[in-house]
Formats: sequence, structure tokens, C-alpha cells
Amino acid sequence: QKEFYDAMDITMDAFDILGKRFYEMAGEMLAKADEPQKKMLERIQKTFAECPKKPAFDFYSACAVYVMAFTFDGIDSPGHFDQYMIDFYRKSDPKDARKTLENLWRFFHRTRTWNLCIGGSDENGNDLTNELTYEILDVAAAYQFNTPNITMRCHRNTPEKLLRKAAATIATGIGMPVL
Repeated sequence: QKEFYDAMDITMDAFDILGKRFYEMAGEMLAKADEPQKKMLERIQKTFAECPKKPAFDFYSACAVYVMAFTFDGIDSPGHFDQYMIDFYRKSDPKDARKTLENLWRFFHRTRTWNLCIGGSDENGNDLTNELTYEILDVAAAYQFNTPNITMRCHRNTPEKLLRKAAATIATGIGMPVL
């Protein structure tokens, strides 16, 4: 058990070091960047000035730290993305959150990311659908990528609106989400 916790301490230190390196690299690149790149690099610097040592503060910063951790861990499955990212999504301007999600979607496609899960219920059967659930389906329909594979957890309390949105996304020809 002690070895496990020691390994976790080392891993968390590595995340902090990697975040600091992202901050420094963005600063170096900022000095040579043209105007469109400057905004992006400033935003990266703002994120990694605090993160991952401190919690993410909006959807963009949460996604930036998520991508860092996701690539650190070998790029596999995002899991129940709409559940663990919703609080950050709600803290963000809707247009900015949409742009961030679209950038993340392209990243998932380029890296051949596996399974992203949406929807579902809690242990009491309460529906967990949220606005990010719908936004993910909207982005998937717009881009029509074959990755990531999207699975949607259905249950007796799944909203009809979500089932209709899923059907419309499937009808684009991408065959997802899998229900």
C-alpha cells in the first residue's frame, strides 16, 4: 500500500511539472507568435499558471488539463464525459464552450479515441442527462467523425427529447450513439 501511495505522489508531481512546462513553452512561443496564435497561447498560459496544481476554472481549462492527463495516460476512452465535465461546462460562456468542445472533438478524432459515454442514471434511477449531453450529440452530428465511438446509456427515465436527439444523430449516417 505504501508503494502505491508513493507512486501516486510521484505521478501527481509529474503532472505539476508537465503543467509548468506547458506554461513555460506557451510563454516562449508567445514571444514569436502572430496575432491569432497569441490569444491561444495566452489562454494556455493562463490555464497552466494555476492548473493542474489547482482545480480547473472553466470548460477550456478543464479540457486543457484533461487532454494533458489523457495523453499522459496513453489515449484511450474518455468515459462518462458529460457527467464529470458538466460543472466546468456550466461555468463557461456557451459559445466558448462549444468552440472548446469542437476542438476537443477534432483532437479525439485525430488520436482515434475510443469510447465516450453520455446519459445514464444514478443509483436511484434518476436521469443524469444534462446540457453537455445534448451538445456532444450536436457536435457529433455536425462533424460526422467515426471516432470517438459514442455510447448512450438508456434507462426507463431517459427523456424522450434525448432519444429523439440520439435518433437524429444516428440518422446523419455515423451510426452513433450506440444505445
